[in-house]
Amino acid sequence: MCSRVGSVIEVTPVLQGYYAAPRLKSGRRMGIAVVHDVLGFADPNCRHLVDHWASRGFEALMPDCFEKEAEPPGLPDDDDEAFQKWLANISNEKFRENCLLKVLDCIPILKEQGCIRFGIIGLGWGGLIAEHVARSGEFGAAVSVNGWEHSAATYTLTHEAAPDLAMLYMVSEDNECPWLLRLLKGLWDRIDC
Repeated sequence: MCSRVGSVIEVTPVLQGYYAAPRLKSGRRMGIAVVHDVLGFADPNCRHLVDHWASRGFEALMPDCFEKEAEPPGLPDDDDEAFQKWLANISNEKFRENCLLKVLDCIPILKEQGCIRFGIIGLGWGGLIAEHVARSGEFGAAVSVNGWEHSAATYTLTHEAAPDLAMLYMVSEDNECPWLLRLLKGLWDRIDC
């Protein structure tokens, strides 16, 4: 298990990100962008994934997609009506497009660290964002873990926009990560990091 190695950085003057660098450079030239789930940027599980990739020799960065525009009102049990309204807000196309730009803002930071190839991992809500961002052509690999609203149509759009992209859709009822990490290791090795 890796410890917390990352910190909050300024991605742009109005966007913060959680960034973790490997202690020792592995020679890998791939940076990983992580898109958080509905629990948001401060969720320790999402930050742990960023730290994990750094412990494996990758530069990893997770932008705060919700920023100050949308703060989760808490778990649905707290106020289901407020949560559903908030969820509808972060699920609209305009908000998603804004998130796409925030994730793409990570690329220059990762390039400054020497990365020349990029992968993206989206968790839950972030899975659909990862699929959309992958269409930009900036990423060699994309993974959606328990992503939302995927369909044959979204897959086709992604494949047509980025035909060389290795896109992996993963679904699990238990939301545990060990199986994810084993599968992703094989994916990253295949891409020639």
